[in-house]
Amino acid sequence: MCQREFGRAVAQAVGTNCCQPGTQALGTHSRSIQSNNPRALAGSVDLDGCLKNQYPHAPRWDFAVGYGECRLLVFVEVHGAKVGDILAKKHWLDGFLKGQGAALSAWAGRQVFAWVPTQGGFGRHTPQARQLKRQGIITNRRVWLKC
Repeated sequence: MCQREFGRAVAQAVGTNCCQPGTQALGTHSRSIQSNNPRALAGSVDLDGCLKNQYPHAPRWDFAVGYGECRLLVFVEVHGAKVGDILAKKHWLDGFLKGQGAALSAWAGRQVFAWVPTQGGFGRHTPQARQLKRQGIITNRRVWLKC
């Protein structure tokens, strides 16, 4: 079950029945999310799946995970994309969070944007990594939730 306040924010921003307990919304990708305190997970949402009918042609971001202890909201993009694709998705997400998704932003004490490459990727000191970092996107195969 989703933490109540996080579930309300998800319902308002994305839709009812979109908030899933723990990291269940990430399906097989849930193993890329790590936490020292799994009980603090507020819930997760498949943004791409829940918003595909409203924004069928938009470069939607994949997932969001709430960590209730400190109201950490982590947006997770999981696949082997090009930097340009990730930046387009981040641009869309920024606009979404200022509009329809404002309830998620309001819930969050802090937001983190993470790309988890499923194949390939690049080193942390490459031009591609620096370009993503300038846009506030971290790149790692595992995302640690901690306050």
